[in-house]
Amino acid sequence: MAGQCIEAQITANMQQRGVTMSRFSRKFCHNEESVRRLSQVQYLSFQKRYILLQILLGTGFVSASVFMALDRVAGVLCCLFGCWLLISWRQIPNFRARKLLKSCDGNFPHTLFCFEEDRVRVVNNQGKTSLSYTQIIRLTTDNAYDYLFLNSYGAYMLAREEGKKEEAFQTFLSQKTGLEWLPVKSAFMISVKQLVRERKNTRRE
Repeated sequence: MAGQCIEAQITANMQQRGVTMSRFSRKFCHNEESVRRLSQVQYLSFQKRYILLQILLGTGFVSASVFMALDRVAGVLCCLFGCWLLISWRQIPNFRARKLLKSCDGNFPHTLFCFEEDRVRVVNNQGKTSLSYTQIIRLTTDNAYDYLFLNSYGAYMLAREEGKKEEAFQTFLSQKTGLEWLPVKSAFMISVKQLVRERKNTRRE
């Protein structure tokens, strides 16, 4: 109920300020799950070189424990360290998410996004922001959310809609930004082709 009241108040404030929702509008409110997810997507999207390095090192240590003539203790330690490297890259974004959640203390603002012809207006109970489409440096999407990155460490997160509504929204934003939508992929599915596509569809900060 409180969330609905805040959303209604934001909408009323936008109408009073003369904000016209010309094309698309989305409402979003973060929760603990979405903060953790955004942190993972951000790190996976912009820190691939560090993730690749950890995966390669981890694979090397595991391979050494299997194929090299190590004594039992050294082999076990080498394998354990390699396995830790293969999965530990997740700890950095998890740490960042925990830090952010602690600072929020459970208070997540409701945000209204209005996508107009020449700009995006973002309104929440902390104020109003207006940005041009050229300020968006990358468009990323997964099966549940769209991510509008303004830099390598911060993004607006929007819940995906279904069917033609989502297709129309993605087409509109792609045309306005001049960027293609990039899918979020697993750290173990990184390829040269993907890296080239990401470089081509990332605006310099």
